[in-house]
Amino acid sequence: DNGIVQVLDLKNNGRIINEQKMHDNIIMDLDLTLKEELALVTSKDKTATLFDPETLNIIQKYMPDHPKRNINSGKISPLFKNSDEGNQLYHVFLGGGQESREVTFTSAAEGGFELLIYDLISGEEISSISDQFSPINTISISNSGKMLAYGGEEANVKLYHLNDDYFNLKSY
Repeated sequence: DNGIVQVLDLKNNGRIINEQKMHDNIIMDLDLTLKEELALVTSKDKTATLFDPETLNIIQKYMPDHPKRNINSGKISPLFKNSDEGNQLYHVFLGGGQESREVTFTSAAEGGFELLIYDLISGEEISSISDQFSPINTISISNSGKMLAYGGEEANVKLYHLNDDYFNLKSY
């Protein structure tokens, strides 16, 4: 619960090779790209951090502008490094929200329950989906990048077939 990411050497009894403080609170989720070029961690400190998993150098910090939103889950679009250059999407998906014990009659916007889409490079929010009434705890994206799923404390999973509106989102 100290916000540190560590690289361990499993051949030498888990000796710490490298470590970097990424967050000021508990890390909630970790995502790696398919070829392990990038990693993303999310935290209860209300931020997400994109970094190089080999060097642990921080590349980008995502800081949603909401005072109550913990970031419980995050995913990097599998299309960020697509061999078909016309279909590359440099997106990061983030979800979370206000702690459920603090929620009474909070709307999605007030509780920070939206699924946020960020430009991977600039760190700017480019879109959101607002259909949750509780914190988002997990996000998943298909390898094709065409299906998105997320779930939370509403006890269900929402599955989206991403349409042209998503694929036409402009990055900065």
